[in-house]
Amino acid sequence: MRPSLSRRLATPIIAAGAAITLMLGGAGAAVAYNPATTPPASTGDQSTDNLRWNLSLTAVNGASGSNIAHPGDTVTYSAKIWKNSGVDRYITAIRQIQPVGFEYISSTVSRVSTIANEGGAGVKSTCTGGGCDSVPILGNKGYKNAVNFDVTYKIPTTQATGDYNASFRFDVYTFGSQSGGSGAWVRIVTPTTTTLTAPANTTAGTVVDLTATVDPANAGGTVQFKDGSTDIGAPVLVDGNTATLSHTFATLGTHNVTAVYTSGTGFDNSKSAVSAVEVGAPAVDTTTTLSVPPTALTGTAVDLTATVAPTDAVGSVQFKDGGINIGDAVAVAGGTATLSHAFDTAASHSITAEFIAGAGFHNSTSAASVIDVTAPILDTTTTVTVPATTLTGTAVDLTATVAPTDAVGSVQFKDGGINIGDAVAVAGGTATLSHAFDTAA
Repeated sequence: MRPSLSRRLATPIIAAGAAITLMLGGAGAAVAYNPATTPPASTGDQSTDNLRWNLSLTAVNGASGSNIAHPGDTVTYSAKIWKNSGVDRYITAIRQIQPVGFEYISSTVSRVSTIANEGGAGVKSTCTGGGCDSVPILGNKGYKNAVNFDVTYKIPTTQATGDYNASFRFDVYTFGSQSGGSGAWVRIVTPTTTTLTAPANTTAGTVVDLTATVDPANAGGTVQFKDGSTDIGAPVLVDGNTATLSHTFATLGTHNVTAVYTSGTGFDNSKSAVSAVEVGAPAVDTTTTLSVPPTALTGTAVDLTATVAPTDAVGSVQFKDGGINIGDAVAVAGGTATLSHAFDTAASHSITAEFIAGAGFHNSTSAASVIDVTAPILDTTTTVTVPATTLTGTAVDLTATVAPTDAVGSVQFKDGGINIGDAVAVAGGTATLSHAFDTAA
């Protein structure tokens, strides 16, 4: 009596740092790996007598190329048996045994078959009908020489993270025991997302921070920042859920920066979207000097001129009087900016020029220059009004009218060049002196 098919249990989570050896049924070969790397997705081609067989994880969510999966994903395992050489062999039953906890969804087989999901014992395919070839001795039915058996499972959303193994068994007519083995692994990990924060603009030689944020927050691991395909420095440990690298871009132009997250135990790797960083030339130092007249009159416009070096500096100049803006900022053209300005008050004015730099240049401020502002001296006219006659000893008014009427000063009345009393202050454009003449003349 042929032995019954038995279940090989899936291997649960592997402790970090453990060295694992997988015994592959059939040939009895061993594959050793470090759990820091992804375990093998396939047993590889194995031998049983003159038959060859293989069990492989061929798809995750319908896509090939990886045996990394997440809770909730689907995985498909493909089992193959074929004759290598020699006499024909008849396979009477084949069985895939899913990793622990996985849920059967569907299966396909290359020969007409009866499929039975036997739970923990696996998914069994038995040949039926015209898809089978007769075994001449006993007349039993069986697959002849070759068969492919694909089974799709769902990973429960509650599945623990770790490495899980699948098994494959098959019975061959005239063999005294089951054949097959295990060694098709899937790694179940928690998905992660990585986002990158980087400046949109900077200048060559300026230190900037590149920050990656990894979710979930307990993922651990490291982040390798990249400029295109080139690594930026060494990987940075994730602290909390962020990793930050201070970096200086050396070349001008657009730098396409990404953050590549390498997971800690139980988490998936992830990569950020590209952040474009525009790197410009470093800002140039400037100097600003100010040229102003030493004196000015109130109400009379004078030129205030700032000279900015280098002459190709881009920006504007704000002139200031004791820290107070004088008018609007003046654009720099050819290294100079000039403002025509009339001062309202007579005083000593401390003038500065502040260069407000455009892109690629640094601000600068001139030394202070002093302008002594005085009121202008205006022409005046003076007319005298006196009586045509008078008597000695009788006081009469002598009146001087000064234009303009806001003239400030005093009037000295005279008789033939001889002062008459003291000078009289002008008020409202007039000055009046009451005077009595002593002599008739």
